[in-house]
Amino acid sequence: TPIVSGLSVRQALNAWQGTVMIKPGENLSGISIMVGQDAAGLSGRVATTPIREGTRVYLVPVEREQANNVLRYSETFVKSDGTFTLTNLAPGRYFILARVEPPTAPDTPPRPIAWDAPARVKLRRDAEGANTIIELKPCQQMVDYELKAGG
Repeated sequence: TPIVSGLSVRQALNAWQGTVMIKPGENLSGISIMVGQDAAGLSGRVATTPIREGTRVYLVPVEREQANNVLRYSETFVKSDGTFTLTNLAPGRYFILARVEPPTAPDTPPRPIAWDAPARVKLRRDAEGANTIIELKPCQQMVDYELKAGG
């Protein structure tokens, strides 16, 4: 098995399961940042009208062992014309769904849902219930994807 920074590739891929806030001037050690290649992209349209404000499209990893890996989740706002774009995606199988989120405070940018453990569990449950799966291959740029209501 290949080794990455003292870890097997499998360990390295599953090593980070959360987020960390680094304060200005704070020094950290023992942290490795891995940069990947072969990212995929997805753009398309949500096939529901009208598009309500706060509608987002989510990608949730299908693999259960990735359920707590926040780096495998992705989300984006849906534009008023129903279009959306997701970039820099790790290849793999994802549940895809659209749902409306309540507005956040005006001076606070929304945090990704996956960063909050209870919200991530609910998102995963909703995604599994919708059971719409998409597979992204390395370097694939999927365009004109149509996400149907409920998916």
